[in-house]
Amino acid sequence: MDYPNFIIKRIMVRKLLMLLLCIVPVAMMGKKEKVAVVDTMLVRGDSLMADFDYYGAAACYEKSVAASDARNVRHKLAECYYRLQRYRDCIECLRPIKQDSLSHTGMRMMYYSYHALEHNDSIAVWGDLIQYSYRRDMEVAVSLARFYNAQKQPIAAKCAAGNYLHYDSLCVPALKQYGYAQYLDSECEDSYQKAIATYDKILKIDNDDFEAVFMKGMCLSMMDSLKLALPYLERAAKMKDYTHAPSVLRLGLVAADLGYDVEARDYLAKAEMLMMPEPEVVYAIKKKQAGVYCNVREYRKAADALLECIRLHPNDALAYYNVSEMFRVLGDDSNYKLYLTKFLEVVPGDSMSTTDEGKRVIEEAKRRLAKL
Repeated sequence: MDYPNFIIKRIMVRKLLMLLLCIVPVAMMGKKEKVAVVDTMLVRGDSLMADFDYYGAAACYEKSVAASDARNVRHKLAECYYRLQRYRDCIECLRPIKQDSLSHTGMRMMYYSYHALEHNDSIAVWGDLIQYSYRRDMEVAVSLARFYNAQKQPIAAKCAAGNYLHYDSLCVPALKQYGYAQYLDSECEDSYQKAIATYDKILKIDNDDFEAVFMKGMCLSMMDSLKLALPYLERAAKMKDYTHAPSVLRLGLVAADLGYDVEARDYLAKAEMLMMPEPEVVYAIKKKQAGVYCNVREYRKAADALLECIRLHPNDALAYYNVSEMFRVLGDDSNYKLYLTKFLEVVPGDSMSTTDEGKRVIEEAKRRLAKL
């Protein structure tokens, strides 16, 4: 919308006068003048805040704080700093106020400012303080639970999400964090079954919730209920058009373990493309791919996958032995001998040399090499 020129001029003059008032030195004023400045700056600051002019409002509130260090003005100034993403200034502005005198909003600004600065200890302190004083603050409860889950502290995450779920048992964001904490809590008996029960609650509320579908599939796969896990993982991958790397990867791994080699081959190839360049993930994919390719008799691709495993993990003795086998099947005697020799060089430092099966493979490799 285009405003008439005279309106634009009025707005500009008004803002200019406000800023000029902000830069008058407080030290040069008497007591009555200071009180007048405080009142004027508060009015001006509130007006600018209403116009979303946080920079101009901050200048007014700074002037007011300098004249009279009132708690309510500090809250207003801290909010300006917070909205301007000046998180350190926000914290320093609120720090002189005692914790029991901080408003709910002030405590939230401290919490989210420390969150933005990634000060983990302070995030936990302020998050716990807010939960203790304001148990119905859903946003902080979910944020704090997510923080604890990211820190691999599932017990603390369950506590944070659970505190709010006592009040609102059908809150989906809190249920998601609670379920994920159950999934992570490997020390808890039946943790996966408990997580599934939580995700089932979510699916009753919203049957198309991607996270609940995917995580239920993950839980079932971790329980080795692979046939039950497969449809959930297929559905999760499809919901994201096969662009969600974790669901595609888990789908490929489960398909491979169930013997669906052709499907596994395709899913793992897609996951590899999505997850590049994570070395450990690529290594796990390549290792699984090698077995799948071998099962569908694509021996050259199996050899290539194993060579990539060796590149990523040069001391993987079994990869050397398996790739030598692929070259034997392919009739490549030169590489067959090369990698069989390398296997025998590497295997003494590998754990397989201490097992009965490993010792049998070593003796077989020596016998074969002697014939070449």
